[in-house]
Amino acid sequence: MEKKKWVGWLLAAVIVVVAAVAVAMTNQSEDMPMENVVMEEEAAIRHLFPEADAGEAGVANMNDAGAQGSEFVYVVNKGGKPVGYAVKESVKGYAGMIDVISGMETSGVLRGVYVGGKEFAETEGYGSKAKDAAFTDQFAGKSLPVELGNNIDAISGATVTSRAVVDGVNSGMSKIDAIIGGSSATEMPTEHQRIANASVIGYAGPVLVRVGLDMEGVITSLAIGGERFMETEGIGSKVKDEEFISQFIGKKPPFEMTDIDAIAGATVSTQAALEAVNEAAAFITQE
Repeated sequence: MEKKKWVGWLLAAVIVVVAAVAVAMTNQSEDMPMENVVMEEEAAIRHLFPEADAGEAGVANMNDAGAQGSEFVYVVNKGGKPVGYAVKESVKGYAGMIDVISGMETSGVLRGVYVGGKEFAETEGYGSKAKDAAFTDQFAGKSLPVELGNNIDAISGATVTSRAVVDGVNSGMSKIDAIIGGSSATEMPTEHQRIANASVIGYAGPVLVRVGLDMEGVITSLAIGGERFMETEGIGSKVKDEEFISQFIGKKPPFEMTDIDAIAGATVSTQAALEAVNEAAAFITQE
């Protein structure tokens, strides 16, 4: 009888020890990821910007400088001067949350995209391909906003995952604009070009534009669209086409409707795009 009690107490003690070890390991695994996440972010950013200065001077969290809403927004420096920005967005994919880290050069052009995160669980062989270079390399060199099916090809059989990444990129870049847009930093991303976004309601929803002006106020780059762009396909959607956009390049805003060729059957969409261009340009040039 005594032997049975002793065995019982021994088993109980073993269970307690095992439970304690399990709790300790769980707590450790819960504590470690945050440090690992920060390291993963910096590693991803440095992969996108290999020229960045070493240490915190090279990849600096903008929250440290007091910028509101910038917990996951970074400025990337080379030789003590900004060469780009990076941002992390967590978006809902097909099977869970996806971390999207996007890098943008000071010219407003995307440097590249990293996809992953500790909760990444997209379907193997389908959505999991969002992490592959074959998908992420598409973003490098693109002007914003990026759009699935337009300048970004979806992964076959993984449209939800592909769209989530695209939305994460656009959302992250909007966050960067919101932060640097309220300061003089927006007025001089480079020595030669200044960037701003603006949005005006069109026929079916918001029409977002991203305008680049040179130091003389002449348009050097223009992207039209946005993740909520819903203008009528084949009609109002043509405001995104190169044929329409090219009318603005090399010219100095503001514009009147008589200055450009309106899209047939899409006067409202045309007007919205034109007004958005004027608003973005006015924001850049205002003193």
